[in-house]
Amino acid sequence: MDDLGEKRKRAAELERRKDLAGAFDIYSVLAARGDAYSQFKVGVAYYEGSGIGQSYTEAVHWFAKAAAQGDMYAQYNLACCYGEGNGTQRSYEKAAEWYKKAAEQGMQQACYVLGIWYDIPRGLEYSPEESVKWLKRAAESGNVRAMNALGYKYLNGDGVIADLKGAAAWFDKAAAAGDADAAKHAADARRRDARLCESACDMPDMSAEEAAEGLRNGDEEAAEAAKWYADHGVASAQYALALCVLLNGADAGISEEEAAAYCIQAAAQGNRDAQTFIAQCYYDETGVCFSAEKSVYWYKKAAAQGDAFSQNRLAGCYSEGDGVKQDYGAALEWYKKAAVQGEAEAMYSLGHMYEKGKGADVDYAEALRWYKLAAGRGDRDAAFCVPRVEELLKKYADEEDC
Repeated sequence: MDDLGEKRKRAAELERRKDLAGAFDIYSVLAARGDAYSQFKVGVAYYEGSGIGQSYTEAVHWFAKAAAQGDMYAQYNLACCYGEGNGTQRSYEKAAEWYKKAAEQGMQQACYVLGIWYDIPRGLEYSPEESVKWLKRAAESGNVRAMNALGYKYLNGDGVIADLKGAAAWFDKAAAAGDADAAKHAADARRRDARLCESACDMPDMSAEEAAEGLRNGDEEAAEAAKWYADHGVASAQYALALCVLLNGADAGISEEEAAAYCIQAAAQGNRDAQTFIAQCYYDETGVCFSAEKSVYWYKKAAAQGDAFSQNRLAGCYSEGDGVKQDYGAALEWYKKAAVQGEAEAMYSLGHMYEKGKGADVDYAEALRWYKLAAGRGDRDAAFCVPRVEELLKKYADEEDC
């Protein structure tokens, strides 16, 4: 065995004998020579105060050295330090970066944390699909909490298409791994699935479209039919129920939270109207908790499908840095997409951006063009801006002539 191996073995033996100071002395010498494992061990010693006085700052220093060399345990611990603000300034973005490096090497707990952080979101852009991806990696490595979280993902259609059998399967895995409540959740999922199977023969006399229309008109029979279709995964019925309850305040026999859950399932299936509506719900705290990041996520989905309202709202989010990193260039592009579809508010915003030089050079002529287009569609703010920009253009032209 080489000298490094012998010294590591000696340090490990001292640890077993509870001679932590002696072990630290050996690891510190090896760490100074650049050994990543020893740098990690020195970081742990400083973090825990084992064999040396506790110092989070020193812990971060040594974790960073080992992490830079690819030690996944050091990467995970460094991420924890950034996330908790121990020994360094708290930064969820840096924490997420190091969690991802550790997760990419297969570290189970890092995979689980990434799965949760993509969902919260924290330090990352909200993505239910990425959340499911990393939770699966953690669960497949034996992480019980990830198994349980996946059960709920499949149960609610969050990041995946709702699948009660899939939910039960993940809850079963969690139960087999020791989660005391998971067996009950699995049984509940199976009961729900059995009820759906039994009701499959009781298909309503009206179509999903007819049910949605009747629901809008307050037809109780239509409400029952719409719920049947919604429970069987028909996106148009799910959206119609959500709209009925959350926007119109109607009593369709479900809570606001259940209505929002239907809307999310419809949105996940690609229903553009549901994507736009749930985005607004996240911003207005209607049936769901406020989340600017989740609002942006769904506006992006609907905007990509050409929804002008969502394109305009998404542009506003980029312009204000609301739920997403501020980016005037992206704001300008999305305002343009909405404006060419006739969104007067987007036209006004384009005028403002060209007037102020946000996302593009100052261009009074272009600003005036968009203000006039918006004013022509009844936007009073734009109409107010037209004479001011005309005066700026005249002043600019006079200065050019001098």
